[in-house]
Amino acid sequence: MKIPSKFDNPVRPTPCSRNYWVVDGVMLAGAYPGHQDPDKHQRRIEMLFEAGMRTFINLQEENEKNNSGKSFVRYDDLLRKIAGERNETIAHLRENGRIVIMFCAFEGPPK
Repeated sequence: MKIPSKFDNPVRPTPCSRNYWVVDGVMLAGAYPGHQDPDKHQRRIEMLFEAGMRTFINLQEENEKNNSGKSFVRYDDLLRKIAGERNETIAHLRENGRIVIMFCAFEGPPK
């Protein structure tokens, strides 16, 4: 994949609400992707997968609650199930309940 040297404003529609393209069609960012309702939860995760997302960086704290005080529904097992059914691989990054930060550089060393 060639990374562009000039970034244009994204024009591609996002797969679901509350997310946005950082780099159009390449890097997506946004809020927690799941939902308390099981059917909506599955559909949201499938939409991200269908949009080509294969690496998920979870920045939530372990046992974090939503604004209503409810626990967030985990989505990593569902991602693995969806990927397995489609003979694909995914990465869900989280280390011992700590936040994982990934530094990337499109040109030169990360800053």
